[in-house]
Amino acid sequence: MPNGTGGNAAALVVTPSSSGPNASSEMTALWLGNGDARIHTGLGESTWYRLRLRFPAGKYFPTTGQWNWLTEWHDDGHTTSYNSSAFSIAMGVYTDYPVVYGAVGLNPVLTLRVMGGNTMSPATTTLSAGPLAYDQWYEFLVHIVWSPSQGSVEWYRDGLLVASAPSFPTLYQNPDGTVDHPAFGLYNYRLHDPVHTSEVDFDLAAAGPTRASVGG
Repeated sequence: MPNGTGGNAAALVVTPSSSGPNASSEMTALWLGNGDARIHTGLGESTWYRLRLRFPAGKYFPTTGQWNWLTEWHDDGHTTSYNSSAFSIAMGVYTDYPVVYGAVGLNPVLTLRVMGGNTMSPATTTLSAGPLAYDQWYEFLVHIVWSPSQGSVEWYRDGLLVASAPSFPTLYQNPDGTVDHPAFGLYNYRLHDPVHTSEVDFDLAAAGPTRASVGG
């Protein structure tokens, strides 16, 4: 991704007519797929992800509830074929309930959902990096150790560790003995909103085996 806050950012824009996985959502995405996007997510790997992004005031409109995703480490198709509720690890924005289509979510909070373990009975925990501020460039580091049993997650915002899951599964173990191999993607992925066009700006995205390798 481009690096520089002077106009080189990539805007991911989603509209009421954008396509999505189903009729109840819309999505715009980059780095989505099962090719190079799966590098560094293998069993036993320790990976750092660096992201710089912002939510422009008057352009970013989160939907109500818990479906405003910014990045996902998307489970592979073999894993989801066993259990469609074995959701992916994902960073996003949670807002207040109830879910109301076309309404803008209130009290947005930056959130990282961590899931893994037994595919048929997923373990999950939710980490928070605090309330969302508009028109601010955020610098995030996410450090993930990939394992269905001995994984871990550290989440940094603007250089400070804000949340962690020090001993938590980060991959799924499938009933046939195989292990999930996620694909990393950048998203503007929301519930269906028939009213608003919404934009998220990404200025940098990097993944590597050490913190130094991503410039963090």
